Amino acid sequence: MEDYHLFNRTIPENILENGKLYAIYDNSDHATLKWAYTLGLWTGGPSPAMGIDNKTIYISSQDGKLYSIYDNGDHATLKWAYSSGDVIDSSPAIGADGTIYFTTSMNSKLYALYENGMLKWSFPAIGNVSTSPAIAENGTIYFGSWDFYAVNPDGTEKWSYPLGASLFKTTPAIGADGTIYLGSLDNIFYALQDNGSLKWSYTADGEILSSPAIGADGTIYFGSADGKLYAIGQPLEQPLPTWLAITFILIPLLVLLGAFFYCRRK
Repeated sequence: MEDYHLFNRTIPENILENGKLYAIYDNSDHATLKWAYTLGLWTGGPSPAMGIDNKTIYISSQDGKLYSIYDNGDHATLKWAYSSGDVIDSSPAIGADGTIYFTTSMNSKLYALYENGMLKWSFPAIGNVSTSPAIAENGTIYFGSWDFYAVNPDGTEKWSYPLGASLFKTTPAIGADGTIYLGSLDNIFYALQDNGSLKWSYTADGEILSSPAIGADGTIYFGSADGKLYAIGQPLEQPLPTWLAITFILIPLLVLLGAFFYCRRK
């Protein structure tokens, strides 16, 4: 029996062969196990995604399959498993119509599946793909490898943007105005317009290995291999010229003084 080595950690083979999806009840002050469903192999890190029925869970495994698991309350049942024939390092994303999107690493594809597990279409990319897809409100699917892609809901390419290096196991974030944010192994954090043009870029001091998060005020947060958490915000408004600031202060003051002396004379 051989062990699997990942980032200097040894993972026993029996764990790889018994990857599980867990459902946990939140009882406020403690948690209880609802059920555990055994998958084909270790899941490897991708997160599960909830279907539009709020009962079906989609999760990928290192056996190259995307699983559709139904939550029956006290136990789970397998609805279907789609075999991609390749390692799936990404988390699935669910479209508004229930379409399931995921990427595969070595054969470098974005897959779209119907809710019944049948293939809708696949889209080929250049280079290994380990990023998870993100879906905009208009249905556009974004993901990246050495290039960053925008794909229409029918599987046709909308546009692509060349990057300086690959993306690594991250998910792009989409702002309220449609701006797409992503970080790359070239140390650069990109902000792309929804038409595929560069809005701006920021160079960090290390490779960007984290997915970005967007705050309520529009601040974008991301981490880097340099050990730093970055916060990128909107430019501060330019201060008023000194003469104009003084004018805004003096005019009301002179008016008040004038009114005061006028009243005194009366």
